[in-house]
Parts: sequence; C-alpha cells; structure tokens
Amino acid sequence: MTIRSAISLFRLFAFFALFAVLPFRLSALSPHELSKASTAFTQNVGQVRYTDGEAAASIDAVAQFGNTTAFVHRQGMYVVQSRVHRVKDQRAPEVDYFRTDMDLVGSNPMARLETVDAGGTIRLYGPGDSTLGRNAERWKVMIYRDIYAGIDLRITSNTTGPKIDFIVHPGADPSQIALRYQGADQVVMREDGSLWTSTPLGSLRESAPVSWNELPNGSKSVIASSFALNGNTIRFTLDAYDHSKTLVIDPQREWATYYGGNGGFSPPLTTVDADGFIYLAGSTVATNLPRSTGVFQPRIKAKTDGYIVKWNDAGKFIWQTFVGGTGSDDILDITTDAKLNVWVCGSLDSNNHPLVALDLNGSGPYGTLEGDTIIGEAGFVMRVTPDGLWGDSWIVDGREQDGVSGIAFNNDRLAITGYTRSPRVNEITGNPFPKNPANNTRQYDMFVSRLVLRPGGQYRWQNDWLSYYGGSLDDRGRRVVIDAAGNVTAMGYTYADDVPTTDGSVFRGVSDVMIVRFTTPTAYNPQRSW
Repeated sequence: MTIRSAISLFRLFAFFALFAVLPFRLSALSPHELSKASTAFTQNVGQVRYTDGEAAASIDAVAQFGNTTAFVHRQGMYVVQSRVHRVKDQRAPEVDYFRTDMDLVGSNPMARLETVDAGGTIRLYGPGDSTLGRNAERWKVMIYRDIYAGIDLRITSNTTGPKIDFIVHPGADPSQIALRYQGADQVVMREDGSLWTSTPLGSLRESAPVSWNELPNGSKSVIASSFALNGNTIRFTLDAYDHSKTLVIDPQREWATYYGGNGGFSPPLTTVDADGFIYLAGSTVATNLPRSTGVFQPRIKAKTDGYIVKWNDAGKFIWQTFVGGTGSDDILDITTDAKLNVWVCGSLDSNNHPLVALDLNGSGPYGTLEGDTIIGEAGFVMRVTPDGLWGDSWIVDGREQDGVSGIAFNNDRLAITGYTRSPRVNEITGNPFPKNPANNTRQYDMFVSRLVLRPGGQYRWQNDWLSYYGGSLDDRGRRVVIDAAGNVTAMGYTYADDVPTTDGSVFRGVSDVMIVRFTTPTAYNPQRSW
C-alpha cells in the first residue's frame, strides 16, 4: 500500500498555521541531494526538527517523493505534501502544506529497526546547522521487528511512495494490526471490498489486500483477505490459513491523483455511483482547474463557484463542470441515483446563477422564485446527467436566506434538508411542527422535505411534504438519509434548548447535534417517529 496524502486542499493561512500543518521540517538537505535521495529513505541524524528548532528524535528516517515527504517512526508515518501556490518573489514563494498521519494502533514503541539494500550515504549541510558535515545513511527497505507481537512491518521505498506490508510469523495473531488514518476527510469501503477517498488534493483507491502463506519451496498459497473498516481505522479479515507458516498481508494501492488549483477549496464531498464512477464536489475560487467541453458550465465565473468532477474506477478523469454565477455559490452535498445521475444541493446568491438566469427551474416541485431575483441566499437542488449536462433543478427559496445542505436518494424518492430564515419556503409545507413565526427572520430553522416522482411523469418531481423543525434559536439541517421504505432521518445542530424531543434528552451546551426521523403513513402527511 503506497501511503500518500489525502487531506483537503486549504490555503496555509486558512488552515491553522505552519506549526499545526508541518510539525517537522527537513532542514539540511540541498535540492540536489534530495533529488539523489528520492526513492530512498534517509536516516535522521538530527536534521529533522520541530518548528521550534528542537530535534525530532522519534523520527527514524525521511523520504521525499516529488512534493511528498514521509517521516517514518516506530508507530507509523507522517506524510506531508507541499505545493507552491504562487511565486510573487522567487526568494519567498507561497507554499501550501497538507498532512495525513498513519498510526499503527497499539504498536510497540520499542520495535527494533533493521535496514536492507543500503544506498550509500549523503553528507548534510546547512548554514548554522548542528548537522553540518554529518553523514546520513540511505536505505531502500526498513523493517520494524515485532511492531506487534510476532509481526514485522516492512516499508519499501519506490518511485510512488512508501509501500508497506506486514509479515506475520508462525503463531502470531494478525488481529493485532490496526491502521488509523488521521487527517483524511473520508475513508469508505465499497461493496467490492476496496477502500477509497477523494479530495481536492487527490483521489485514491485501494483494492482488497493480497495475502499469502509462504511455503518451504518458495511458492505462495494465497489466502482470501479483506479490509475491516471502523471509522477511520482499518483492520484485516482473513480466511483460514496455516498458522504454522509465515503469513504476508500486502494492501494494494490501485490509483491516486492530485486535484487542485490556484485557489482554496471548501471541505470536499465525495460519492460513487452503481457503476463505480467516483464524484468529487464542493466550492472553489480556483481558476485553473481542468476544463471540459460539452458540460453544463466549463468555466468559473467569479468569486466562489461550485464544482463537480467525475473519474472512472481506474482513476481516469472524465469531466468537470462548475455551477455558479458571479456571487458566492456553494455545493453542500452530493449523491447519485440508480440511473447514474449525480445530484447536488447547496446555496447561491448570484442573480446570474445559471439556474436563475437561464430559468432552469426544471421539474419545479417548489414552484417559481418568490420574486424575480435572489434576495440574499437561496437554496438549490440540481441533477447532472452522466455526461455532465443539466438534467433537472429547482430553487428552494423564501423571502429571506435559505440553503439546502443535505440530499439523499432511494427508490425514486429524494430527501433534502437545510436551513431557512423564511416564514415559508416556496409556499409549500407539511404541518407537523410550526413554521418560523411570520415576523421572525432573525433565526434559522431546520427544514426537512421529501420529494416523489409525479404520477405518469418522465422523471419529473413534486413535493410530497416539507416540515420545519427546531427551537427558538438557530437550527440548521446538515445531512439526511432516506431508506427503501421512504422514511427520512435528518441531522443538524441547534443553539436552542427547546427543540421537541421524544426521549427526554436535554440541551447540554452552546450548541448540540439534533437528529429527527419522519415516517409518511399517508401522502403529504409526515409523522415524527422520534
């Protein structure tokens, strides 16, 4: 498994600070020596420092692979990527940094390091640096003996980054192995057993691990194995194997790619369709992303626009489209349907947003805009065809600020959730819970809605019900799911202590998470389940 960074693309000034993003620095290798040292590990003899200048003695070795630097230690690896954002001054370019950590949960901090395939030494130098003149060894392979009881970790350097595998000696228990990824936005296991994540920085997919018993004659006896994912922690599940022989577990990386530009990105959103196509969405100010022809909106217009990107399951770029006008327009969630369409939702404040300017109100389950122009922020829902073209859309709009932040699809039913300061949203509502008071436009309420296909319609939609939910202070919906029976569960957060609950739970802080489930025993009549 090649370890590469999979962290959201944020400008350095918008993240935390250099200290939080890059706690170590390779301070003493010249570019020439780094190029020679690429695809090899370089021994840490004091050149790796914390940003306060203190030596990072826990780091055993460092390796540079293009713009990626791996810092290897006995309980895992820190992986830091850098990218020159722009160069106003060649002496002080603006650089973005990205980091993810691979932690070996419960591993032995005293594991013994052995190195294989020595690649000579390099001399370190740096003005005023205490490592001036020191020699650092280079290795192709690092082996941590007994990283777990009876299990070794082997890390091999190659051109694409560090590759790891686990060597389970006879009698050892492979269930000890656990890899926790810190910093990755999302780790998802698909039905085919692969793991994938996709961010503006890069998209990657790891197929199911390959495992085998090593036999005395040098051959291999393959053992069926798979990932077991719990949150951001990965373990391995294995079929029966010969515990008297050495077992090797070798996770496989299939593909990875960078995706970014000359501006910042919102936290990324990812989904995958039934045919394995991978989608990435969010909002950006970057003006130099790859351009596609024949899509809904090939170019960014101004300020902040939403974007959607599509890859196939082999990592081949298919298309990208923007969604936005000259204001600040954001995509806040993404999903797909059984017909391989991709659905997005979000907020817009551009009067020349294509969904407004071109009057692309599509199925119009919420009717027309309340007024001729967008006043403040409005929500939207949009369907994009498998080819990246407009398929359907509608505006979710009241007379105040509104946004759609969650969307889900199941059995030809859509569910959305979001937030509104409007006393009504497009004049349609169910009524199990009060709407915003007519004159209360200072607080947000969460709303939840279910949409169904019109009888006899050709993929045209109508509102089944819409309900407000919340208390006397700000409440915002964030995500929603809908099951095969059409029951809708939405979550969000609230600042109110009077949100109606069914289990006696009480408000405990400045803001709390809230979850609500609606059933629909009869059309247009949602009932709160809990």
